[in-house]
Amino acid sequence: MIDMDKRLVHTSKQLQATILMTSMVLKLAHAKRQPVDTTSMTNMVKR
Repeated sequence: MIDMDKRLVHTSKQLQATILMTSMVLKLAHAKRQPVDTTSMTNMVKR
């Protein structure tokens, strides 16, 4: 049960980090008025 909780917490933390990163990238792209480079973004997430 504890292992499951740890995994869940870790996943939620990863998810939060991904959302934060995505919003940052989108903000940057919007500021620069450039198309978002989704491939580099997914590569960052996979790492």
